[in-house]
Amino acid sequence: AGITYFNTLEDYEKSEDLFERAQGEDLSEYYHIMAEYMQGESNYTDLEMEKLLEDFQKEFTYLEYEQKYSLLKVYDRINTKTAKEHVIQLAQEILESPDWYKNESDVRNMLERAQN
Repeated sequence: AGITYFNTLEDYEKSEDLFERAQGEDLSEYYHIMAEYMQGESNYTDLEMEKLLEDFQKEFTYLEYEQKYSLLKVYDRINTKTAKEHVIQLAQEILESPDWYKNESDVRNMLERAQN
């Protein structure tokens, strides 16, 4: 449910609340922090958030479409060269996946922003 609020509804406050209640589950801590960041309420700097997302990707090496899309959205908010490289990589992976049609226009827009 928390991922739906994060990705589809973009209700980061509700997403943060759901993930806070689910503390201890695999992804909940990461998503809680990511939801705070997307609301502008995080104490994380862009570089710290970038590191957190990289840790997420290292810890969970196989990512489902929804998880990749979540990471893509957060990387898109970070204004660093490395974050843009992650956006390009994730967007290309998503567009090559069987679920490529989900959120296609958003993914392509984020890819275009990162390439410019």
